[in-house]
Amino acid sequence: IISSIFYNHFNELVTEMPGTFEGRNAFIKTNIGEARLYGFDLRADYNFYEENIFYATASYVKGDDLTTGGSLPEIPPLNGNTGIRLNLLENLKADFFATVFAGQNKAATGELTTPGYAYFNFYLDAGTFNFSSVNFRITGGIENIFNKEYRNHLSTTRGYLTTEPGRNLFIKLITKF
Repeated sequence: IISSIFYNHFNELVTEMPGTFEGRNAFIKTNIGEARLYGFDLRADYNFYEENIFYATASYVKGDDLTTGGSLPEIPPLNGNTGIRLNLLENLKADFFATVFAGQNKAATGELTTPGYAYFNFYLDAGTFNFSSVNFRITGGIENIFNKEYRNHLSTTRGYLTTEPGRNLFIKLITKF
């Protein structure tokens, strides 16, 4: 288990607050005054057989505007991942995991609250192959397997696009010289 906690106290914090500029929605740099941020990060791995593991992560941040008694903007809700990573063959690893976000109900003034959501992902990693002095690695996967529609609390600057993209299939070739 790996964890950390943090606490930060700010005087004259400047952040972006929702507002309008020239008749359009915009984020405007605003002096908050006194504020604090605190929270934690946590990771736990359980090696249940050889190099195969169950794992979970969690992150939490709370942002308080001490001048007005409200919440700071652009603060993510409690979130994390939980999954299983398997060694299928000598150079082939699979990772199946869920990404989970709680609802953000402590939004700043002018910010929309967001409901909680979860989506599932599957990754394959073919390991590293050497060709002369160059290393190659091939990975691929499917993100948001079930095409879940959700709204990320931190993706509020895209105008009329309020939900995240759906299912994503990818393949990557990573080279190192």
